[in-house]
Amino acid sequence: MMADDYAVIDLSGWIFSYKQLGNNLLWFNIAQNINNQSASNRRDQGVKIPFTLPFDQHSFGHINVAGYPVGEDIFSFYKDGSVWMGSTGYNGYATYHASGILVIN
Repeated sequence: MMADDYAVIDLSGWIFSYKQLGNNLLWFNIAQNINNQSASNRRDQGVKIPFTLPFDQHSFGHINVAGYPVGEDIFSFYKDGSVWMGSTGYNGYATYHASGILVIN
């Protein structure tokens, strides 16, 4: 992938869009619409991005309903490219979302 190329891929229902910013920098956006999560449960979802990372990285995100924030989540990106999400949860239909910049190999 060349710098400034933009791509969108489906990771088992998670939509991962990204744009390479330079040699080792990647802007990303990850989101999924999820229904009926318990408001008191943490939800973990394991998927794998097509990149490896030089170190583990984390990005804070949010849970929203109709554009309004209703909770928080955190996405952990590990060196092998695996991604896990933990959240406060929401009892109903909501979008779980995070975006940021990753350092890649």
